[in-house]
Amino acid sequence: MKELHAMSLRWQLAAAACVGLVAAFAVFFVVLEGVLSASYEQHIREGDAETAAALAKSIHQYINGAERLARLAAAEPGLMDKSPREQHLYLRRMAGDKSSFELLALLDTHGMQTARSEGDIGNRSDREWFKKFIAGQKYVVSSVYYSASTLNLIVTLVQGVYRSGDLKGIFMADMKVESIENMIRSLHDNQGTNAYLIDQSGNIIVHPGASSSDGLPNVSNGSLAKARKESGIMFLSMEPLPMDSGLRRELASAMWKEPGSSEFTDAGGTQWICTYQPVELPDPAEHWTLVLVRDYSVTRASINKAIASLLAAGIAVTILGCLAVMFLAGRATRPLAELVKGTEAVRDGDYSGHIPASGSSEMQALAGAFNEMLRSLREAREQQLEAEAQIRDMAFTDTLTGLPNRTSFNTYAPGRLGVSMGLGESGAFFIIDADKFKFVNDTYGHATGDLLLIEFGKRLEAAAGEKGRAFRYGGDEFFMLMTGADESEAAAAAEAIVTAMREPFLLDGNEISISASVGIVCYKGTGGTLADLMRQSDTALYIAKKNGRDRAVFYRPEMESVEKN
Repeated sequence: MKELHAMSLRWQLAAAACVGLVAAFAVFFVVLEGVLSASYEQHIREGDAETAAALAKSIHQYINGAERLARLAAAEPGLMDKSPREQHLYLRRMAGDKSSFELLALLDTHGMQTARSEGDIGNRSDREWFKKFIAGQKYVVSSVYYSASTLNLIVTLVQGVYRSGDLKGIFMADMKVESIENMIRSLHDNQGTNAYLIDQSGNIIVHPGASSSDGLPNVSNGSLAKARKESGIMFLSMEPLPMDSGLRRELASAMWKEPGSSEFTDAGGTQWICTYQPVELPDPAEHWTLVLVRDYSVTRASINKAIASLLAAGIAVTILGCLAVMFLAGRATRPLAELVKGTEAVRDGDYSGHIPASGSSEMQALAGAFNEMLRSLREAREQQLEAEAQIRDMAFTDTLTGLPNRTSFNTYAPGRLGVSMGLGESGAFFIIDADKFKFVNDTYGHATGDLLLIEFGKRLEAAAGEKGRAFRYGGDEFFMLMTGADESEAAAAAEAIVTAMREPFLLDGNEISISASVGIVCYKGTGGTLADLMRQSDTALYIAKKNGRDRAVFYRPEMESVEKN
């Protein structure tokens, strides 16, 4: 009887321990599932918000760079007083140097084009962007539309040409949206995420799996515009927009919202998470909207997979724990505590931890599943950061030479120059042109011309030294900023540049000899603004070219009296 009672007590203790273990595991799993789901979903939403904000900033910088170029072009002295041929040559040179523009044109205040970079002139007074500019006489970024000549999607930038404060004409630039499309399409992945860019009129500039030939959707009026050419004339037809009504409503509503997120369910019952971010335009009253749409089922599937792995490991631990609960209780408590600690770290956004594999094989399996989940989360975050870094690199690096580009210069130079002048430092600003570059392009072809620019940039970067930072501003024009350098150091750097460019370039088996013309202006302390330095160094560059090229010239005030042709 005593043995039977002892066996009964053993089973009772085992049963009580198993019930307690099962109950504890059930509570633990519910808590863990809730923490993991909330943490992972929050991580996804925050990651999408950061990605959208970074991409919106890159698009904003790209458009601002085009706006600054248009403003600079419109500020050309006596632009509207030039003959139509002189205006045409000026616009053609500007368009040829800047691949972001499809067409440049000058108009009078009645909408008649006086000159274009290419094509026949016409009257544009019926264009919405013209009417808007005339009404407000401030910078205009048009809605996206089809180019009548190429059927490409373009955005028109409109800038006034003034003289003594009076409007004398209008400078318009048709900007290609291809580069912006490439930025956004890089986000389309196999994880259920789609990206949409919507302009101020509701046109979808970029959307997944489509091109301009498929039509221009508009979420505001539910239409799909399609363009075609017949006998050289563009025809535009309107069709109903074949888009899920829930998605269309969400995209249309996002145009008027602050940065944030929402959810909707499409007609097929699929749930989606939307993250929206305004894209600022040069006109504060207008903006575009970037929307990331993520398939919630894909996100949920990742969560469920991690939870299923934990559940399987947990069941194994529970069964083995019931068989030897008294022996394993002490050892099981420690791994569980570590798992709770790791779970709390995940909830707080820390995915760098690692659960040590200790205790029983079942607990080791549980720790391994949890660590595998942490590894997956870390990899996802690293991929996201890598994508963001690629976007930043696209925005700030010249794709041909690898040097910092115009956007990088416009971002870096004003702040660095302000700090240098604020510290009372001396320094110098250089403009460097590759002499005979057009001759090389015309004689050997653009591919050889590109190779020449690459090697030219390498030699310039080598000659810049530790104090100089070189930029490719566009075409064969390079800038260099030297801070903390006196005039003798600037002269040495200029001589090094000119000397380096005299050495023949061996390109595709051809020995090509060119030279460099350099304009330099030195400053000391508060020696003027960046715009002053750019203008003065350009004047010095003009003198260098006028005096036979292949030389460096320092700016002197008396040069201002030299008339430029």
